[in-house]
Amino acid sequence: MKVEIVNNIPKTHTGIFLLKENAGVQTHPFFEVLSKEDQNYLAHFIKKTVIKADFSDRLVLPSGREILLLGAAEKGKFNHRKAIFAARRVIGLARREKAKRIAVHLDDFGVPGFSAAEACEMLGVQFEMANFEFVKYKTVPKEGLSFVERAAVVSPQTAQALQDALRVGKIIGEEINKARTL
Repeated sequence: MKVEIVNNIPKTHTGIFLLKENAGVQTHPFFEVLSKEDQNYLAHFIKKTVIKADFSDRLVLPSGREILLLGAAEKGKFNHRKAIFAARRVIGLARREKAKRIAVHLDDFGVPGFSAAEACEMLGVQFEMANFEFVKYKTVPKEGLSFVERAAVVSPQTAQALQDALRVGKIIGEEINKARTL
């Protein structure tokens, strides 16, 4: 899987909204990128939906853009461990919904005492590990195997340090997967 830091959500990618319990969707960084019609549709959907930590859903907005919604613990209870599980759930949801290209916002995985570079490294490791499946002896189904091919981590700062941390995390995840294969 190719993982990269970008400034804006690519149009070809499925945006993933990691929504904390008791937080509005209007505060999510991806919300402002949507058209007014899409914003109204999403806000109306969220108003009628209870977002809990185990929530997940796929929406096709009026513009035709597909997004994935994923619930997470409320901000005060969202810690390093829950960020790791959230990163894995992002890939699991994307694979289940057959999304080949996804985009997440780095701020979704921010926890106190956890730098942006550490969050990037964690995302690289967890994305690689969650996207792994030992398929050497499996019969490939007609529709093919579902893996995420590209993941964009959206961040207003695209410093080389973040790119390097993401690359290091990806390498660690790949090496763990090699050990899992053995």
